Amino acid sequence: MLNGVSAVVSEGCVTQWNRVRKPWQDESQVPSVSSSFAQLLGYGGVAGAIEHHNSRAAYLLKRAEQTLTAMYTERCRSSGLRLTISQLLLLCAVDAVPGAHQALAARMTGMDTPTATLVIRGLVKRGLMDRESSSEDRRRRVLEVTQAGRSVEPEALQQLAAAAAAFFAPIGNADQRRLLDLFGMASTSPASLAPPLCDREGQRVTLPDYLPKGVLPAYLISRCLQVAASLAGPAVNAFGLSISQYVTLMVLATFEECNLATLGRALGAERSSLSLILPALEKRSLIRVDHRGQRPRSLTISPTRAGFELLLQARPAAEDANMRILSGLDSVEAEDFTRLLSEVLGHHGKLMKAGPETRSRRG
Repeated sequence: MLNGVSAVVSEGCVTQWNRVRKPWQDESQVPSVSSSFAQLLGYGGVAGAIEHHNSRAAYLLKRAEQTLTAMYTERCRSSGLRLTISQLLLLCAVDAVPGAHQALAARMTGMDTPTATLVIRGLVKRGLMDRESSSEDRRRRVLEVTQAGRSVEPEALQQLAAAAAAFFAPIGNADQRRLLDLFGMASTSPASLAPPLCDREGQRVTLPDYLPKGVLPAYLISRCLQVAASLAGPAVNAFGLSISQYVTLMVLATFEECNLATLGRALGAERSSLSLILPALEKRSLIRVDHRGQRPRSLTISPTRAGFELLLQARPAAEDANMRILSGLDSVEAEDFTRLLSEVLGHHGKLMKAGPETRSRRG
């Protein structure tokens, strides 16, 4: 718990920060901030801050989605199959309702229409789906799964089911059923701002029982992440940050400074993603990138005072959004969800850890 610090307006936190730090005459001489950051928020140190971060619903859901996707992708790669989970979901939806228009296919998978349109475009380009103007309404595009699309569905479903089984394997069967039930409850959070899920008639539903059972675990994880993004996004956008930028600042403030590899592991982010996040933060003087050598691995990254202060300002809204992600669960259910998902991710080595390379330089 944060001992009530989240309820304190950020101005008070910054005032306290200024009392315990000497004023800076030169931004290049600003000392690192992580130990005070962790202590200021009531964590008692870096280890406590990491433990708190690992318990946040948004972080757990993001790591779950990344982990399952990676496991599925690796299985597909070994069999020569190239089909993302989003593509598989849309193939299954359109196969269930031949002639569905794009907006309905999107709603049947819980996607927003622009995202579904991009995914469908890729399927059409590969010859796995046909898209034509409707004979009844030329403004609408209707969809049909091609024979090539139907031929890849069984293999993809088999690989996804195997990946999901491996993902949940660290916990027993009873706990697996419990966690899936909790995913289902969280996916229908009353606070959600995500696009509604609809059946083939366009009626709102809570679960896509018109899709093959094998896609349900992946759908639930993806849907819960949508719920999280729909709440956390607006919360941090109000401070000029994207979710990924906010989390990057949070990790950097926690670790004080870290190299590119450590940051990537903590975020579960590829270097290509960091190449978009970090320049944007550096341009706004929210982080400092120290080039200590010629290789990217030698980069060290740390938050500036401006980054630290913006993080304090955005944090109460971000924490409130995190609490609302699991608003469809009672306290016992939320505790079980966090415990079981943490156990799964911990077994796969996907939770943030404090190691020698992430400790504060001052001890």
